[in-house]
Amino acid sequence: MVEGVRGRDGVATLEGDQLVFRFGFRARSAKRSRQSRIPLDRIEQVEYQPQDDVLRVRVHGWSSSPDPAEDGCSFRFNGDGSGATLADELARRTGLPFTRIDATNADEAQPVPSTVRAGLTRGERPAPQPYGVHDQGAEALVAAWMRWMGLRGAAPTRFSADGGIDVTHPEWVAQVKNISPNRSVGRPELQKLHGAATANSKRGMFFTSGSYTRHAIDFANDVGIALFRYDAAEGTLRGTNPLA
Repeated sequence: MVEGVRGRDGVATLEGDQLVFRFGFRARSAKRSRQSRIPLDRIEQVEYQPQDDVLRVRVHGWSSSPDPAEDGCSFRFNGDGSGATLADELARRTGLPFTRIDATNADEAQPVPSTVRAGLTRGERPAPQPYGVHDQGAEALVAAWMRWMGLRGAAPTRFSADGGIDVTHPEWVAQVKNISPNRSVGRPELQKLHGAATANSKRGMFFTSGSYTRHAIDFANDVGIALFRYDAAEGTLRGTNPLA
């Protein structure tokens, strides 16, 4: 194990075959997670931004946020260059190239949501829906977002008879909660999806137009459910936890 390196976001360390970010109180609020445990064999790229002392990794099957303060795959150090030391060791262990991201090209380096493995062909990006969508339309919209992410074959189930599954795919199942922005999805709904995904031997995704409670996010991180928030009117999709 590499000794933990403290930073603005908490403590970062290499433990066996995992890169571990343990987030401090303030970082937890922004990243909506207590920690990220990232398997080294799923890391596709190691990036370091010296100006801000930020380490970022691109992870197979995970998405990330452009803002390092919210991104579960990024860690902000103390501005003393200590992040470069960990990035060097990480690059050595993974055998991946070490990429330094300068302020001038940082924006172009940001990934888009990609829950599926790299290399799959994306579908057409869903268009904004100025007047929003009803519940059945939300399921069709989420299926379109999943196809955009590369999950060809994603399709809504029969409405009102879905048994807790709103969108299906050969490897994934998804549940959709089309609610007002000030409402939240709780842990029981995530437990229901997890049960359905397990029964079908698939992985789970949850999509909502609202938000998630802390207990829901913690449960999703524990069992491996990817959480997303969509805005139909703006035509945007955002990952809410490190698995999304």
